[in-house]
Amino acid sequence: KENFRLLNNAVWTPDGQYIVARKHFTSGRSLGAGEMWMYHISGGEGVQLTKRKNDQQDAGEPEVSPDGKYVYYSEDVSPGPYFQYNKDPNGEIYNIKRLNRVTGEIETVSGGQGGSARPQPSPDGKYLYSCTESKTPGAGSVSSFAFDKEKKSLIYLNSQKSGGENPVYTTTDNSGKWLINGNYTEGSVSVYPIAEDGSIHSAVQYFKYTEGSNFRANRQDRAHIHATVF
Repeated sequence: KENFRLLNNAVWTPDGQYIVARKHFTSGRSLGAGEMWMYHISGGEGVQLTKRKNDQQDAGEPEVSPDGKYVYYSEDVSPGPYFQYNKDPNGEIYNIKRLNRVTGEIETVSGGQGGSARPQPSPDGKYLYSCTESKTPGAGSVSSFAFDKEKKSLIYLNSQKSGGENPVYTTTDNSGKWLINGNYTEGSVSVYPIAEDGSIHSAVQYFKYTEGSNFRANRQDRAHIHATVF
């Protein structure tokens, strides 16, 4: 039984036998760093899948591929390891990593300017979706990639505007025909149809949460989106 106090972002493996989750480690003046761990439903102390680089640069948001072979997660690859709250979104912050559960090999599958976060495999395992932050309002994006099984790599398909600043979370529905994205700063959600080839069509719906509150009014005056889940 796991007794670590900060365990989150839990997801099931497709066979329903294991849970992959993120351990969130913190230290003095730290937002925390993550490690991926896997637990069998019968219990136990779990198996460590990844090791944190330090106590400052985070990793999290695990997702398991439909065939159960890979664990995808996002990792902070910005200059470190010092504490830095406001990182440069025009540089590279997050990459999407892929862990092979059979060999233990870890590789970068998406990154670049702004970085990529919140990896979301399609239900059929053929495509991967992610979001890219931007400080410029309206310049954030969501992107689609196809899996190349022969080369064991990703092929970029296309991107669409996220409709807001700092897109943070993408999810597909069970049919694989719809993608939703949450924009953290605006507190808004965008809805996209997914084409048969896995590419993303332009958003067909956008709505914004205009109300929000905080006990410290000078700190937060509106809602912030953290996750979008069907």
